[in-house]
Amino acid sequence: MLFFFGIIILCVALGLIVYGLHRYQSIEVEYTVDRTMPLPPLEGKHLRSIQLRKTAELDYPTGTSSLSQSPTANPPEPRGDQSQSAKQAKSRSQTHAVRSAGSAGWQEQVSTAKQAGDFSSALKLCEQQFPLWGAYNQYCIVLRHQLKATPANHQEQEEILGRLYATAAIAELLHDKSEGATRFSLKQLRSMALDKLPSLPMPYFEIGYAQLRLIRKSDVKLMISLWGRPNGHLAPRQYHDQWWLEFSQKLAG
Repeated sequence: MLFFFGIIILCVALGLIVYGLHRYQSIEVEYTVDRTMPLPPLEGKHLRSIQLRKTAELDYPTGTSSLSQSPTANPPEPRGDQSQSAKQAKSRSQTHAVRSAGSAGWQEQVSTAKQAGDFSSALKLCEQQFPLWGAYNQYCIVLRHQLKATPANHQEQEEILGRLYATAAIAELLHDKSEGATRFSLKQLRSMALDKLPSLPMPYFEIGYAQLRLIRKSDVKLMISLWGRPNGHLAPRQYHDQWWLEFSQKLAG
């Protein structure tokens, strides 16, 4: 009999232990879920209040709230469209100022005259910048445009092409960059009287075109079609060796 009651008591105790363990596990799971779940969304009024406080803390780190500032002390920032319009107006103003400042440049004036078909004015603008290498280059470019605008008249084409060839030869004479060639500064070249250079002979058949850097392939093609092939190719300083010797001595002296 005692044995029977002992078994019953043991079963009851075991049941209590199992229930207690199960309850403990359930409580632990609920606690873990509560810790990992996200916070519920805040109500609109409460959320607005927190956002204002955070903004005040970020904008005014010393503790002064933006809401307490006088409207006249800190005027509101312009709207996005107004700010963008102001930036665009400023950019246009700066662009206009840059263009106005560069409009006096001789190269831009040459380009404007060339596009208008006023080749005479464009050439005179280039001549005013001689003996600058870039001025000789622009002079040849203007003459090429003039050639394209000239009707298929061999006499007029030969005249323009002859000026182009002579200009390229004079430029090479003054600015020869071949190995061992003597080079002078623009200031030194301008100190010399160069008004007689255009009358210096530059024969195509003796000088050719291979040593002239300002001559282009299109020029060569037209030269050969009008004048034929040259007998050889020489640098202008080689052809005018005596003249260049005297000229360079004067510059060096």
